[in-house]
Amino acid sequence: MSANLHPESTDAVIGGQAPSPNASVVLGGMEGLQQRFMAGNLEQRSHLLTAALAYGEAGVEWLITTLNSDPVLTIRATAYQQLQQAIAEPTTTVKKVQQTIAKGIPLKKGDRLYRVYISAIDYDDEYYTLLDSVQAYEAHDFCYDGELLYPVERYFFREQAETIAQDLHRVFLANGDFATFNQRHQLNLNPRNYHLRDIAGDLCSFYRNFNQSIRDWCTAHNISIDLSDYVDEDIPEDDDQGEYWWEAQEEVLQQLQSQRNYPLLEEFCNLIGMGKFTFVHEENVDRDGYFPVTGTLTARA
Repeated sequence: MSANLHPESTDAVIGGQAPSPNASVVLGGMEGLQQRFMAGNLEQRSHLLTAALAYGEAGVEWLITTLNSDPVLTIRATAYQQLQQAIAEPTTTVKKVQQTIAKGIPLKKGDRLYRVYISAIDYDDEYYTLLDSVQAYEAHDFCYDGELLYPVERYFFREQAETIAQDLHRVFLANGDFATFNQRHQLNLNPRNYHLRDIAGDLCSFYRNFNQSIRDWCTAHNISIDLSDYVDEDIPEDDDQGEYWWEAQEEVLQQLQSQRNYPLLEEFCNLIGMGKFTFVHEENVDRDGYFPVTGTLTARA
């Protein structure tokens, strides 16, 4: 799979100014570049790697060493990116570079990756419950056999994984097109593998929170819907978790679904605490290996 190379807020990045690649060539040669690299913060070190190819084969050898030995995954990824560019250079190291990057980016025990999951479900003869975290899944006593967490893909950065998870959540929510989603993210998910896909067609079958002011939310979003049968003064005030609120939420869900107003549908599902059809889980790599890369690893603008 392809991945975006871009430090995010969860990475240990300290702001600072790094010299431009051209300046790095002048200031102390290759040895000076390596010294500044060793002394720099994460952002500076990543930036200095982009000057390596200006030193020809010596720079390539340094990138190979960095790729295989640096303790920081994002630095290894930057070195990998630069080595991909080196393949196009007419040097005697091209074959060595090709062999070096063929398996992907080296992973070391303790590296952090972010896995997108499709949520598990439970059913207690009244409603479904979305188990949209590993913690919820592990703590839950299942009544509905066979519904497990489905791993989708691993990614370098949480921001990237969250984008994929959000998009896939909307596909489930809207009973959308998996083929288009797969093409958009270079994946190969088969909707027939996920029982959740069939259940998601009826959002009213999922557990919901009855302590929200649905009428106020509809008014604030200019949603024209008559909820007087469920929230008027004839309804007992202590009926805040009974059939009336259930039916009020069902009315709103059905109207938003029929209108295909998916942004508001998603917002309403968040309001009533229905949960997510997908989520992201941070994983620690438990053994050395490789992160395969298909295509060119490019920096996000």
